[in-house]
Amino acid sequence: MTSVKGDFGMNRNLNRRNFIKTAVLGTTGLAFPGCFGASARLSVPATKTKRPNLIYVFADQLGYIHCGYAGSKKASTPNIDRLASQAVNFCNAVSNMPVCSAYRASLFTGKYPTSTGMVINELRMNTNHECFGHVLTRAGYQTGYIGKWHLYANKLGNHHDPKNSYVPPGPDRLGFNGYWAAYNFHHNYYNAYYHTDSTKKISYGKGVYEPDAQTDMAADFLQNTAKSDKPFALFLSYGTPHDPWSDNTSRESTGICSRTLSFPSHPITRTQTTSTPMPGAGYQRSNATNLSTGGGTTMRWRPTWTGI
Repeated sequence: MTSVKGDFGMNRNLNRRNFIKTAVLGTTGLAFPGCFGASARLSVPATKTKRPNLIYVFADQLGYIHCGYAGSKKASTPNIDRLASQAVNFCNAVSNMPVCSAYRASLFTGKYPTSTGMVINELRMNTNHECFGHVLTRAGYQTGYIGKWHLYANKLGNHHDPKNSYVPPGPDRLGFNGYWAAYNFHHNYYNAYYHTDSTKKISYGKGVYEPDAQTDMAADFLQNTAKSDKPFALFLSYGTPHDPWSDNTSRESTGICSRTLSFPSHPITRTQTTSTPMPGAGYQRSNATNLSTGGGTTMRWRPTWTGI
């Protein structure tokens, strides 16, 4: 897990490349102050403290050793490398469970999989848990969630059936009551779709690479929320670089690599954390952004959420 906190501004010409350059990494310590202890409670009164904006980016199965700065000779990750060059790298930070749904449940609750019940994929999250989204919403944050959710399985398989891919507004969104452009599960990176507040599938566009479209949507969310005095919390969940790797799901160069190169085993216990100011000028509040491997890499922590 990599993190950055500091003051940064919103360039009105924010584009995909600049978004990745300036908002790729995040601050676990600020969002989860109990990361390095046995427990923690967040009880900062919402009306008395100037709260940071939060951006949490997670890339599904992005391994630590699959980044250029970590020494990979096969990876081209210049924007992550740029931020990592200013970073402090925490290698002893592990996932409670190297499984997608289990990781996400731990991320949002601060609990072990044995407490959430999400020990495998294809399960539906119990909505009785106190989750990060609930705390953010109560604290007056403008919330946004873009991308893969994977906490609302209706039944095994049939992932493209709207009964499975659509997460309706309400308890099953675990407190993320604001902007929503997500789907429960798929790994179709071209000609893919998402849902907002109906079962209707919304296409990113013919031939559009899903992570590019999601990054554009995230940039739009930041542009719109920058107009408000309220803080925002955006979670951007990329499906990539999770397999399958083929001509139909990957960029051309990636498809070629997947046919001609062997890949190391996925490191399931590696994360990295950084702390450095981010460039730009305009926002008056401090900001916290986070890059994590969404397939199952998070810090050891067990906080109880009471407020931000």
